[in-house]
Amino acid sequence: MPEQKRESRNYARPWDVPGFSSWLSVVKVHHACEAAMSQAMEPLGLSLSHYDILANLERSPDLPQRDLVAKLLVGKSAVSMTLPELERRGLITRARDPVDGRIRRLSLTDAGRDLTTKALAVHADIVAIMMEAGGPSDADAVAAAMGRIQVALQAVRKD
Repeated sequence: MPEQKRESRNYARPWDVPGFSSWLSVVKVHHACEAAMSQAMEPLGLSLSHYDILANLERSPDLPQRDLVAKLLVGKSAVSMTLPELERRGLITRARDPVDGRIRRLSLTDAGRDLTTKALAVHADIVAIMMEAGGPSDADAVAAAMGRIQVALQAVRKD
């Protein structure tokens, strides 16, 4: 596939772009959210990648490993390194698919489900704090803007 050249916007520095302070605010909020989530998950013995995996398995039980990778915010290698740890801790099981032995299906154990329930409540509290700070109309406006920005960024990605 021939490489597509992106149209230059003729800005020499990012802070010259109109709206730079808005972009910076989004980045700062992302970092603050990540820090709050990490700190809140620490007493449960979970990193954010652990939590991401457990929460996805709670929503989609008996998930094929390759499907989990597509849902996560971390890369395939991080998942491959994290799953054995979660399995050793007794939080998940990995079983071969009875029809296609190449497929590994992932499920929460009872202990994994209990821990995930606690972690989901922690996550819900942080989301509530964030949403209460601006109210429903601000949240809706931010969601709409982020949706448009996501579409624009997907258009310039090379993968």
